[in-house]
Amino acid sequence: MRTLVPLLLFFFSTLHLSAQFIDANKNGRMDTYENTGAAIEDRVEDLLSRMTLEEKIAQMRSVSDLEFEKPQGNLSRESLVEIRYGIGQLSRSGESLLPAQTVEKIN
Repeated sequence: MRTLVPLLLFFFSTLHLSAQFIDANKNGRMDTYENTGAAIEDRVEDLLSRMTLEEKIAQMRSVSDLEFEKPQGNLSRESLVEIRYGIGQLSRSGESLLPAQTVEKIN
């Protein structure tokens, strides 16, 4: 029984850590920014060090109206070029729409 308890604790702590790990950059290892147990300052510093200047600028931008191709609903070429480095936030996307229509448009 004394051996079983530490083994179970190890198993469940390992399971807990692996459940929180999302390999955002698909490199097969947990980077500091992906580690929920790391200090926020360390996570932010690690992530920012990996981002290009264009990606950092994109995070400060707000996109208000993306164009979609009909009927597939894919983003238009112009919209894809506009957001190629990312989107900081979507704003006013449904200014003239009902709430359900706004959600449908964004999703």
